[in-house]
Amino acid sequence: METRHLPPISVVGFHGGAVEGTVERVRRTLPQTRVLSSLADDLAAESALVILVVGAFCPVNALAAAVSDVVERAGVLVVLDSPDDALGLAAMRAGADDWIAADLLEPEVMIQRILERRRAASEHQLALDSTLRAEEADRLDKMVGGTPTPTTARTFGSRPLREGLPEVFASAVLSLNTLIDQAIDERIFGPGAGTDAGLRALADSLGFARASPRDVIDLYVTMLRGAEERPTPRRQALAAEEGRLIALQLMGHLVTHYRLRVIGAPGRTLGRGRR
Repeated sequence: METRHLPPISVVGFHGGAVEGTVERVRRTLPQTRVLSSLADDLAAESALVILVVGAFCPVNALAAAVSDVVERAGVLVVLDSPDDALGLAAMRAGADDWIAADLLEPEVMIQRILERRRAASEHQLALDSTLRAEEADRLDKMVGGTPTPTTARTFGSRPLREGLPEVFASAVLSLNTLIDQAIDERIFGPGAGTDAGLRALADSLGFARASPRDVIDLYVTMLRGAEERPTPRRQALAAEEGRLIALQLMGHLVTHYRLRVIGAPGRTLGRGRR
């Protein structure tokens, strides 16, 4: 196994698990293996796998909870000090990649198998997510590309924002991506300043350009088609999730803009589309 190309692997004891023997065996293959004092320790951001060494009398529910927490951040191999099918199956149900009794552990074989399996699953999920994003964008494109109803044309103008004011549309795409990146960061790292103020500012900018709900959908579709430019598969997937919510919120703020500033201000002249 080419160990120099592997990301860090961590070993941690749980409920009295005998870590020393497992660490010694793993480090023969992976000298860079990190030992954690407890699950409360921060995992390395790039960790590929956590080897959880579990004591003989660990409660099933406690192990399941621990595995569920770790699998959000890395793969999990459960090593049991004492063979126990109930514990092993509970770990698998909670999301562990595999389990084995400590005296049967062959680190090189098991770690290679788990990492290859996770890599294949990740590539499959990445391709699936990309296909789903493309299909969603195609469906919404058809919706946006239809002929505006007479009421929509009278209210917002007959030309899409991207055609009537391409520089405004391009600026709005940048603003939307910035807000989505902010929402992704808050999803990953915890609450921050929030996106509401930025959404209100973007809605005002779109409102003064006489944007329609279709233009908001067009902005979202443009963002969606560029999601793969984000640096990691997780951020690509979160861009679609957070983007849907932000697009809905943006529509709400745009409605508020028209209610408070346009409908209540007769005689305002705007320079796009048919009046």
